Amino acid sequence: LTGPINLQTGVHITEIYTLGRGLLTLADLVEHDEGTILDFAGEGMVRIAGYADYSGDTHAEGNAAVIFAHGPPSTGYLIAHDDSYIGTEETTNIQSSFLSRVHRTNSIGIVGFDTADLESPAVVSELIDLSVFDGSLRVGTSTAAIFKGTIIPGSYGYHFGGRGTLTVESSLTYETGLEATSGLLLFLKGANSYAGPTRAGAGAAIVFTGDALPNGTAFNVEAGSYIGYTETTTDLSVSAFLRHFNTGSTFGVIGFDTENPSGRVVNAAINLSGFSSSVYLGTATQATLTGLITPAGTDYRFTGFRNGQLTVGTALSGSSAVYVGQVQAEVFGYAPGGVTYSPSVTLTGSNSYTGGTYLQSGRLLVGNASALGTGALHLTNDGIDVGLESTIQGLSISNQIVFENYASLALGGGN
Repeated sequence: LTGPINLQTGVHITEIYTLGRGLLTLADLVEHDEGTILDFAGEGMVRIAGYADYSGDTHAEGNAAVIFAHGPPSTGYLIAHDDSYIGTEETTNIQSSFLSRVHRTNSIGIVGFDTADLESPAVVSELIDLSVFDGSLRVGTSTAAIFKGTIIPGSYGYHFGGRGTLTVESSLTYETGLEATSGLLLFLKGANSYAGPTRAGAGAAIVFTGDALPNGTAFNVEAGSYIGYTETTTDLSVSAFLRHFNTGSTFGVIGFDTENPSGRVVNAAINLSGFSSSVYLGTATQATLTGLITPAGTDYRFTGFRNGQLTVGTALSGSSAVYVGQVQAEVFGYAPGGVTYSPSVTLTGSNSYTGGTYLQSGRLLVGNASALGTGALHLTNDGIDVGLESTIQGLSISNQIVFENYASLALGGGN
């Protein structure tokens, strides 16, 4: 909406409620009655591209997100409740013009720094001091940002959140833990020595260098969450990476990642014995697994995370089933406003497993006539869009296809 928005008169609070998870862009917000409070609610993201000319507090509720292109209004508190988000595209004088405006005890959600162009992240080089806030306040981005300056954590540790992609080049050195929550994809690239565990709770963390991973940190991954590492972490073998996971509190995705646009090939064996049977192997970027895979429990579970493209070239055998994509309750729904994800899993091995294939979400690409083993292909997506494609022309799939629950299937691709 490109025209100015004149706020309601005769009411103390004006609510802006967004349905769906799209992006609503507004121009100037102009109050009529002094002290008007704005309350942002719903699931979507609101970007104030103009100026926020109102004098009351700003509240965000539930999973709502609001971003101020020119900084927040000059008066009133910023109060983020629950998993809501309040952000700014201004990256200078952040302590005085933004963080000092956040209510110290009532803000328990997320505050952060943003950009109008996801290809050009906001760069924050100044100090981020969260020590004066309630411990549950998180900092991050709902779009894309890079943190380069010193970060002083709150009493609960390094808590990062938001729906976007955050790269932390800062060195994280306090004797506390780290969490990636509320839809955030966190890239760790600093020389870190924080002393506590690393947790992904409805979020994701990827380690890019050996220095970014403290020696003693333990990984805890909730269902629907993700922790991965890249091949540039040269001193970390696959087996050493797996030893960082707390097997008793890892229920999400163990990932293999890369910055190489051609992808990454993992030839090493991956042994998940001892892990929960709900654990997936996956990628948030592009990876191919070719080594021996020992599943957690009896079945294999593979997924792309966000837009991740995973190829499994390993021959899968025995009475195991293969589960592709996370179930509906675990699928990441916290995309930035107006953004959707299309993860994929490609099976290219000469497979003979007999337990069937269960397509739960994302796209399944079939690389040869035996890729799906000998059992049926079960569609258990329950309302989530899924797709079946082939990587070669003229492929004939002889497996029975079973539609379960409210399943649907899109057939696509050039082949």
